[in-house]
Amino acid sequence: MSSNIKITLENICPYVRNAGRGVINWQGRVRKIYDYQLMYFVRGKGTYFLGDEEYTITPGCIILIKPNTPHTLKFEGHH
Repeated sequence: MSSNIKITLENICPYVRNAGRGVINWQGRVRKIYDYQLMYFVRGKGTYFLGDEEYTITPGCIILIKPNTPHTLKFEGHH
């Protein structure tokens, strides 16, 4: 059995559930979702907790969260 996996464009079916500028209503609470999540930060500063790792976020940061990964976000001041 070959260990090579071939993925073609016909096998990829991305789905965008939410896009836009919005309020993050789960800030400060640990959550886990069952899809990939891509977040781009336009403004604000804070800390992103992804599993056991901690990251400083500033405008221009992009974060990719894998499915089933506990994560939370805490902004400093107003966002």
